[in-house]
Amino acid sequence: MASSDEVNVPTVLALHGFTGSGLDFLPLRDALGADSANWLLLDFKGHGESDSPDHADAYSLNTALDAVERSLNLARDPDNVLLLGYSMGGRVALHYLRRHPHLKAFLIGASPGLPTNEERTSRIAMDDRWRESLLDGTHSVQAFCDEWENQPLIQPQTALPDPLRHELKTRRRANNPVGLASSLRGLGTGALPGLWGTLDTLPPVQLVHGEKDLKFGEIARRMRKGNPSFVVHAIPDSGHSPHLENPLATAECLARVLRRTGP
Repeated sequence: MASSDEVNVPTVLALHGFTGSGLDFLPLRDALGADSANWLLLDFKGHGESDSPDHADAYSLNTALDAVERSLNLARDPDNVLLLGYSMGGRVALHYLRRHPHLKAFLIGASPGLPTNEERTSRIAMDDRWRESLLDGTHSVQAFCDEWENQPLIQPQTALPDPLRHELKTRRRANNPVGLASSLRGLGTGALPGLWGTLDTLPPVQLVHGEKDLKFGEIARRMRKGNPSFVVHAIPDSGHSPHLENPLATAECLARVLRRTGP
């Protein structure tokens, strides 16, 4: 867990994506400016500086939500917190908002899950194949990450400028294979219950996507139909990870939201 301790500014509690860590938000934090917010950077189990226990409960949704709760308790002013989530972290954030509907949220490339049992079953089967590639003893984390980064959503990260590209690549490959595989089982898109039918119970959420990320742009617009209080933001010149691909434009969007939601 890393944090900055400036006073009289909002706290941003940041939840990273699969294979990432809290440090993935440093480009966005730097683009926003050191004095604009206190930052709490959480590492989920199996990622970053977190441990990778070999039991399933450590990677459950409830365990992840409890970790968010503990992190939130570190905020100097719990009434002035913005929940920032990317991809897997965005999924967890949506579930957390069901517990805490007073919170504000800025979610990047987030989905409320899959709407049908058939889609969930298909996604679980796909994630099981990814898990097997981590645990069958014939693939290294390096080989898994090479394949993971070859997906259209993730591939733009491999074209980022150094040193950021190198830092992301190194951190991803330093993860524990048991931790990654267990995270897919516990927090994967197919593993979590879908929230499409309960979007109208959530507070206003800022839904952010890269303008080149057509899939999650469409998901964001469908989510807004489920809750008209949601606001959709498209970040130019970026795909699934605009906080990495265009941190300056993402920071400008985040700054506007922080100004509107401040005390």
